[in-house]
Amino acid sequence: MATFSVTESFGAGFRLIARHPLAILAWAVAYLVIGLLPQLAVMGGMAPSMLHMFDLAAKAGRGPEIGDMIRLQSNMVVLQAVNYLCTIASQAVLTGAVLRAVLEPEHSRGFFLRIGRQELWIALVSLVFIVLLSMALFAVMVPIIVTTTVAGVAAERDGTVGIAGLLILAFPVVLLVLGWVCLRLSMTLPMTFKARAFRLFESWAVTRGQTLKLLALFLLLAISLVIIQIVVLGLAGAAVLALGIAVTPEAIEAFFTNPPSDWLHRLTPWIAAAAAGASLLSAAMFAIVLAPFAEVYRELTLPAAEPEPA
Repeated sequence: MATFSVTESFGAGFRLIARHPLAILAWAVAYLVIGLLPQLAVMGGMAPSMLHMFDLAAKAGRGPEIGDMIRLQSNMVVLQAVNYLCTIASQAVLTGAVLRAVLEPEHSRGFFLRIGRQELWIALVSLVFIVLLSMALFAVMVPIIVTTTVAGVAAERDGTVGIAGLLILAFPVVLLVLGWVCLRLSMTLPMTFKARAFRLFESWAVTRGQTLKLLALFLLLAISLVIIQIVVLGLAGAAVLALGIAVTPEAIEAFFTNPPSDWLHRLTPWIAAAAAGASLLSAAMFAIVLAPFAEVYRELTLPAAEPEPA
């Protein structure tokens, strides 16, 4: 039976970043253009009217008018739709780029970035997976909640202790089962990419007998992501201190003493810096998280292929 190396797979993302640093920068730009800028543009278009509404409400000493709140709600629906579309598109493009860099390294043109059939299938299978996972969670949790509630009522008590106890026992079991299912379906994206067609439950056969090793790989990735986040937050904090920026309750209160119409102007440089930093970090995270599973798929299903360069 084919198998894979946990340590070799774990390092695939870091090796990818070391081999193709310019590709990571290109992916960051792609994420910024596809995933963040459209959302920021919509928010920027909405912001002046929103701030003006709150400015008028503050001067009048009462809350916003009903009509203004309805318009605000309509704008939020538009923003939410743009957010979903941008998230799906950016994730599909970057996922395709990472998988291409590992599984089809000869297709390096354009820093592995494409918008084509493979990316469309990746977007579709991702949506289906999320919907099915949500439905499964709902289908499992509703009977548990109903059962514990009935048990509490039957005991002629308020049911609080009994329900809480049963739910505390049930939640870990549900999470373990769903986690196991996710591990068994973890080859879905590489298989869909390589086949250029919808692949979901086909992953079950590929991951048979590999669950413990996949779990070890997942735990290593989770620990590394926590460490990376701590380091990034530390660097961000150090940068704030180095720039002499005072983030104190007094400074925050002083900021909000400015008229709302002035907030956007003052925040624009920080929003731009945050978007650039988030894009670069997201591109690196895509490589670190997805490349290991692409490497696992390569080792399990393409044993005759040349190993990726060190």
